[in-house]
Amino acid sequence: MRPLGGRRTARCFNFATAKRKCYSQKPPTTTKPFLATDSTPLADADPASSVESQPGLTPPQQNPLSKNDISPRPRRELPVSPLMDPAFLQAKQAPHTMKAKPSNDSTELQQQLLKNPYALALASPLRKCQMTDTLLPRFFLQGFSLVADPETGKSYYTPRDAKEKKSCGPVTYMLAQQPLVARMHDNLSGYGKNPQIRLLSNRIKQHPDAMQLYQKAEFRCDMDTILLERSRRRVCDLLLSLLKLKRGYMTGFKNWDDLKSYSRQAAVVLWIGGDGDAGEASIVPGEFATVLFPSSETKMSREIPVHNLSSLLGEEKLDDLRNAASSTKSKGADENKGGIFHNPIISIKARNMTTQLQVELWWLQGYLAKHGFSY
Repeated sequence: MRPLGGRRTARCFNFATAKRKCYSQKPPTTTKPFLATDSTPLADADPASSVESQPGLTPPQQNPLSKNDISPRPRRELPVSPLMDPAFLQAKQAPHTMKAKPSNDSTELQQQLLKNPYALALASPLRKCQMTDTLLPRFFLQGFSLVADPETGKSYYTPRDAKEKKSCGPVTYMLAQQPLVARMHDNLSGYGKNPQIRLLSNRIKQHPDAMQLYQKAEFRCDMDTILLERSRRRVCDLLLSLLKLKRGYMTGFKNWDDLKSYSRQAAVVLWIGGDGDAGEASIVPGEFATVLFPSSETKMSREIPVHNLSSLLGEEKLDDLRNAASSTKSKGADENKGGIFHNPIISIKARNMTTQLQVELWWLQGYLAKHGFSY
């Protein structure tokens, strides 16, 4: 058997022996480092040989790996804090910054499009007619929203203008056609016993409270006449406003030959009718009649729409327009300018001031158009 504590005794003995040997050795004598003399150049001195020549010093051990061979541990880049990320700060401040105003410098094509009423109509956002499930630009549709009577509290469908920026709640759309609007109270129109329910959009039908409100709303039986009178009033106001201007935006003619030879910048032709100098002036144009104008710049001729102002405004409204034009004081020197609506044919120039009039005339033309079929 091994005696108890034998290993501990051996360990203590070895430690004591090593400690005794350490104290018994003399400390090495310090010597000055080898310095090159004037006779021995510093570049020719060998550090290893000089150290070996000194007593009590051991030559330094050379490291087999140099500093260039040791590759440090690659540092991993930490993600940038969102509070210090310039891209994050810029995106966060973007909604609070003012949007830059559009520059007034427009190209020639943009200027031509702004004066083109057909381009403006086709550029309007797409909306769906709830009655016919037709997807068209908003220009060809009529929007309706609910407005409550402050006295009785009853809700009514009111026509919504596309230019109104103030929101009046959800808007439902239908084709801007007088026959379609007039059939909203006709049970035999094919839209069911209550066509107003079909006028509601799917967004409104998802809310029961809104459904109850719209079901109780009243759609006036004379809504088609209200839309017609409103459009006619706008056309008359625009015609009178052009008549007050100094520049001649409207020119009257007695026959079609004078129109083609005189006006090369015409955008719209208004036909009023009458005797005129030629029999052709008394011929009533069709629903979508046009007239060709020869172009001096290009070989192709231009096609200009012809609006029957007598049918668009009606005889009563046309007489009121003539009376208002005769009493209007224009800024020009032409005293006979107020009697322009007594001419059978009127030409309107293509200018920025007449763009809105062209839009209103086209909308009124489409509202009264029959298109050869009934709804």
